[in-house]
Amino acid sequence: MILGDLIKAYRTETHTSMEQFARKCGLSKAYVSILERNYNPVNGKPVEPSLETIKAVASAIGMELNEVLAKLDGSPPPAGIAAALGDIVTGLEVDQLEQMLRIFRHLPPRRQRQLYDYALYLSMLEGQNPLHPNYPDDDPPDD
Repeated sequence: MILGDLIKAYRTETHTSMEQFARKCGLSKAYVSILERNYNPVNGKPVEPSLETIKAVASAIGMELNEVLAKLDGSPPPAGIAAALGDIVTGLEVDQLEQMLRIFRHLPPRRQRQLYDYALYLSMLEGQNPLHPNYPDDDPPDD
């Protein structure tokens, strides 16, 4: 399923015009049309919506981001997500990563911050400082 299918289904079910939906999610009417048709007129290829676009659509249709991403399973990943996950998954199985993200999402903000701080602490124990401006964005070392 593509993002445009979700948008069209929502609009049909709720009798929402494309213009109304565009205002609701903060996108242009033209871009909503492009998403629904899954055709980028600039390059003639299917649309690759950004994570921010998917978040906006998820919010507009009243779904959690992870629910929308799960429905998009089998479609090309949103631009930037595949690259971002590629670095994270190196030490975890995909199901472990999904479980970790599910756990993180259900933590209150205070605990999310503690988990972030702990990850930063572990990184520094390994002699790394990911907050330093020259921190490498390349692959982490193998264990």
